[in-house]
Amino acid sequence: MRGHSRTRASRTPEGVCVPMPEIIHEPPVMPDGPTLIAALAAKREILTNMPATEVLHAMRLDARSAAGIAGGSLPRIARHRAALIAEFGERARALLDDLPTVVYATYQAAYDVDAAEDDSDMRELHRQVLEEHQLIAGDLDALANRKIIDRSRIDAGRSILGYRTTVDSTFVLLSLTRSLWMTIQGRTLLTEADLERIEAKAQAMLDRLNQREQRATRMPTRELRDRALTLLVRTYDEIRRMLTFVRWAQGDADEIAPSLYARRGRKHGGTDTDPPDEDVEPTPEPEPTPAPIVIEGPNNGGGPFAP
Repeated sequence: MRGHSRTRASRTPEGVCVPMPEIIHEPPVMPDGPTLIAALAAKREILTNMPATEVLHAMRLDARSAAGIAGGSLPRIARHRAALIAEFGERARALLDDLPTVVYATYQAAYDVDAAEDDSDMRELHRQVLEEHQLIAGDLDALANRKIIDRSRIDAGRSILGYRTTVDSTFVLLSLTRSLWMTIQGRTLLTEADLERIEAKAQAMLDRLNQREQRATRMPTRELRDRALTLLVRTYDEIRRMLTFVRWAQGDADEIAPSLYARRGRKHGGTDTDPPDEDVEPTPEPEPTPAPIVIEGPNNGGGPFAP
């Protein structure tokens, strides 16, 4: 669904009531850009090498909300691509080409924080593998009770203290069962399909554990998210200032690319007592401003880049 505007009133210093558009942000446009994972991978080296002193940690700005505002602005910004490049050259081209990737990288960095801090999927995998471990261990114990196999061979796969131990023990019992298959086939309730199912679940949990440990050796997910958000703020804000220059006469730059700190439109049915959105711009904190763009040539009549 396309974004649209509602109208609200504002008064000039002379007391004249002037209609002012209230921006309703468009949803981000994803189809033609890189995937979220690929976008973050493409920016990981830049984010990792970003000087710590440049990272904006104290922003009261939600990364996904900021990415949503910037992503929703992409089609509107694209309509002014030619004018921006004509005015600012290759710098504008590079920023415009880079913005979608920065938007998607910020989304992925935010999702990675949620994934790292939410262990629910690991708990569910562990529950499933634990059930399968109990199934195969119980069947092997039944075979040992009937003196078909040596019970001591099962002991190496009994421990289930911890996620990785549970997986390792399950693989031990799987290996044991397969090594004895010619002896126990027809004497056990287990089937080859059961063994394949158990192995698939144990492998899924092992892969998840390895992914989690790899993340632990990388930059913490929250730090990477803050760096991605910093890059988004700087990239998007520089494009906004270029737009302000190009659209100075029309005065519609904020409608094309709203501030990442802009207040959202009130939800339908909202009242004056509704709590504000979490990413509403805090009154006492000014919006972070990247280094100014240096404009060569005349000031062109007092535009936004006047010294």
